[in-house]
Amino acid sequence: MRRNLAERDIAASIPWRKSIAGKMVLIFCSLFAVVLLTVQSVELYGLPYGLFRGSVQEMIDQEFVALGTVADTKKILIESWLKERRSDARIVAVNPVVRALINTPSPSAAMVETVSTWLASLLDTYHYESISIVDAVTGLPIAFAVDHPPGGPVTPYPYLQVAARPGVDESIIIVGTQDRIHVVRQLGYEQSDHGEPRALLVIELNTDTVFKPLLATPMATLLGKSWEVILADSASGRLIQRMAADPDSPVPATIRDNALQLAQGGSEGTIIDTDYRNVPVLAAYRHIPLSADSSWGLVIKKDKAEVLAPAHRNRQVFLWFSLFGIVIVCLISLIISRALTGPLRMIMSTSAEIESGNLSARVPVVGSDELAALGRTFNAMVNQLQAWHEELDARVLVQTEEIRAINEDLERRVAARTEELQAALKDMESFSYSISHDLRAPLRAIDGYCGILNEEFRGRFPEEAGKYLVRMSHNARRMGQLIDDLLVFSRLSRQQLECETVDMGLLFREVFESLMSDGEPRNVTFEVAPLPPCQADPKLLRQVVINLLSNALKFSGGRSPANIAVTSRSVDGETVYSVTDNGVGFDHAYSDKLFGVFQRYHKSEEFEGTGVGLAIVHNIIQRHGGRVWAESEPGKGATFFFTVGSQTL
Repeated sequence: MRRNLAERDIAASIPWRKSIAGKMVLIFCSLFAVVLLTVQSVELYGLPYGLFRGSVQEMIDQEFVALGTVADTKKILIESWLKERRSDARIVAVNPVVRALINTPSPSAAMVETVSTWLASLLDTYHYESISIVDAVTGLPIAFAVDHPPGGPVTPYPYLQVAARPGVDESIIIVGTQDRIHVVRQLGYEQSDHGEPRALLVIELNTDTVFKPLLATPMATLLGKSWEVILADSASGRLIQRMAADPDSPVPATIRDNALQLAQGGSEGTIIDTDYRNVPVLAAYRHIPLSADSSWGLVIKKDKAEVLAPAHRNRQVFLWFSLFGIVIVCLISLIISRALTGPLRMIMSTSAEIESGNLSARVPVVGSDELAALGRTFNAMVNQLQAWHEELDARVLVQTEEIRAINEDLERRVAARTEELQAALKDMESFSYSISHDLRAPLRAIDGYCGILNEEFRGRFPEEAGKYLVRMSHNARRMGQLIDDLLVFSRLSRQQLECETVDMGLLFREVFESLMSDGEPRNVTFEVAPLPPCQADPKLLRQVVINLLSNALKFSGGRSPANIAVTSRSVDGETVYSVTDNGVGFDHAYSDKLFGVFQRYHKSEEFEGTGVGLAIVHNIIQRHGGRVWAESEPGKGATFFFTVGSQTL
């Protein structure tokens, strides 16, 4: 029961997608889906290099064959009809009565009536809209027969200039609206000196009456529900006749589809194109020549979506079956993965028990396959680990006792050494105090006797002896100051830091005012820029500021005015404070030696000092975890920089 709970806990702790079972299910399902998609893609779109064309390309090829067959049939019918109309025009042209009418300059009314009556018989026979013989120059009718009431006076036809050109025997022209077509033949050009015709035979036909019977075939049976047939003039692109599954759909008067342009240019074939509706179509296009400079274009097309609709339906059915197959594969792979990962889960649960401290747990081994071998290897490893653990426990017990004894001995030694150090520090402090006291007493005596001699026996000594007394007194006081500075320096290392927030700007201003009030009046310009506060021991930091400003005032004593500026800047997140003066400066090559005890760059006769002040600054700054350095050139002043480590706010 406990093992089953452990297995469930471990299985629950691992995300399913990261588990072996989850990965197996994902891999099997992904492979199955990839195979299905590959098969479907190959079945639909084929293989490269023509190895297999695919059902989509086969459907397109079959549709191209059907469209091409219908287009060839329609082209033959239209060309046959044109041949018949040309024959009709030639019959009229060679008729003796018509030739006599054309060759007579002023035909009689009876002759015109005879010709008109004969033309009317042709009108009834061939169902033309009208048959007219007109003057080639003026366009006025000579004889005519119409099948409909005239709509107004007869005017010159706009196509006469084209149809009456010498050498143009016949013309088939669209004039006016797209529902009329005219077959024009020149008459009497044989008797002209330059081949100009004397008259024109004009046969007018209704395009619906002519072409609908030619193009009317069971298109829905042959081409489906989106078929369309377009016949257009090559020169103008004007639509002559259009038939479609949806006859009421809008269509422009001029069409410039790629298929139609190819047909009008003399090409014939099939194409996948986007038509005037911006809809992808499959089209077959044919060229129908009329004369040397005119032709028609015929396009029969069908929407690509309808052609490929069976493929889309097959794809949807295949996708549904694929989804069903993927679900089945997922279930089967889940069952297989759980069966294969069962021993692994047992090993995981046993590992969890061992991790919790139960080294007696073992993996149940069943069978002789690889997982069973893994279980036996795991059990052998646990046996070895248990043996090592027991041995390690024994060693740890022994070493623990040894370490305890060593620690007790070390504690005794540390306590004894600490007592010795504390005693040594007390002795050193008392020694320092006694030494300083013993040294100060003679120095004070020397200074005092020098003062007594200088005051009571002034005038009795030679002038040079008086100078020696003054120098002895000065050196005694300087020695006393040196002893005091050394005591301060020695106590710094023992003084406990008590850090708090320090207003650096206020501190610099207070120290400067104190120094100026204690000394002789001087012309000093002192500037303090806005300074960020810091965390430091205020007493020790005040000593740093006193020493730096004292140095600046001392070494700029020969300048009037003396300029002292205090600024700060941030460098890599650390605040750097600086004190700049316009004093005598120093050689930058000796900047590292300035912060040592008793290190002086200038002679004591030039500038007073013990050589301990900057050493005190260096000691205090180091105790705060900061840095201090200087930059200068002789005669150009000096700048002292310092940081307070990570204590800057």
